Amino acid sequence: MTLYTIMPNEWVLQNEKEFTYPQENFYYKGILVTAERVLPYRYRIIGITSTNPNDYLNEEFQPGSYIDSGLFEQIH
Repeated sequence: MTLYTIMPNEWVLQNEKEFTYPQENFYYKGILVTAERVLPYRYRIIGITSTNPNDYLNEEFQPGSYIDSGLFEQIH
């Protein structure tokens, strides 16, 4: 459904819960990543789990970065 309005979304959709994508954990380049699927083959990084402080400084793993699903190993 498409809603065209000049009113702010907060006013129109007051009772709607904010939609969040399900989070998934997987290994990307050897680092455990928590991400949410935004497209069928594209994920946005939420956070990482690593004991190496340099991994947290790597821009490739920063929250909000995008990665493609063909590049990681899924955790079951």
